[in-house]
Amino acid sequence: MHRGCGVVGRFLSILAVVFAFGSTPAFAAHRAPENIDGATTITAAELIELAATTSNLVVIDARKPSDWEDGYIDGAIHAVNTELTADSLATIARREQPVVFYCNGPKCYRSGDASTKAVQWGWRQVYWFRGGIEEWVAEGFPLTK
Repeated sequence: MHRGCGVVGRFLSILAVVFAFGSTPAFAAHRAPENIDGATTITAAELIELAATTSNLVVIDARKPSDWEDGYIDGAIHAVNTELTADSLATIARREQPVVFYCNGPKCYRSGDASTKAVQWGWRQVYWFRGGIEEWVAEGFPLTK
């Protein structure tokens, strides 16, 4: 391509890069999967039920700090997925203790990442609230600030 190709040339260059790396844009790769092997996917209503019937349940918000500051589910512990390690999770919940991870919703990958890590590190009762804050608010449940 020559230098004077303008907007159309740049578009074609970008299109070539997209096809070189697959037809799905890179940002779509961060969409949460439908399910996670070894974790139980739950809804907002199921989280409330689980919290009401499980005294030692730990709810973990895996979002970045600015999202946490905008509001979180009451009683949740903040642990950003990218900073989570097996050791740091062990300070929050024992391996036999039930844990729930959530983030912003299906377009957010953070809680899925944290849930996957917990399963890989040996936590046996991992629950994933895939709908996250998006579903929580849509259902009319309050956030704490």
